[in-house]
Amino acid sequence: MKPRGCAGGAGATPSPPVRPPRRWSFAGWALALALLDQGVKAQVLRLGAEGLLPRDAGWAALAPSLNRGVAFSLGASGEWGSLLALGGLVALGALSARLRSSPLRCPELALLWGGALGNLTDRFLRGGVVDYLTLRHPLPLPSLNLADLFLSAGALLLLADLLRPPGKDPSSAPPPG
Repeated sequence: MKPRGCAGGAGATPSPPVRPPRRWSFAGWALALALLDQGVKAQVLRLGAEGLLPRDAGWAALAPSLNRGVAFSLGASGEWGSLLALGGLVALGALSARLRSSPLRCPELALLWGGALGNLTDRFLRGGVVDYLTLRHPLPLPSLNLADLFLSAGALLLLADLLRPPGKDPSSAPPPG
């Protein structure tokens, strides 16, 4: 029986009579990333409230803020932020259903879903997304959080994977030697 989806791998062999523990699916990793994001946000908020947060680290500044919009604070003045976030989740769900059959795309999906779940949790618990990290750069950059980094990394990896020429699948390459 060949495993399906992200939990299995290409060319998997039938399982032995004693079943080994399965690798985490992309959903398990996504949940772990979302929980990590929420833990970091809770610590930043706690340290900020106690006045123990180092505000300036030279190349970055830590200052918690509540973003009621979406990425780059778009839609922050109205209810558009929640509607755009919901639309993004629907699109991510459709994308996941289409791409889940490829084990190579599991990291991308886990990063995308982990970031989406982390920021969505903030919207429900706090009415907006907790941003806390501002990177120093000559260009004005918005504040962000760990979930935003997960989303950006997942999108970039997915784009690189989708732009890879056909036949360049690393899992189908012959072993070296």
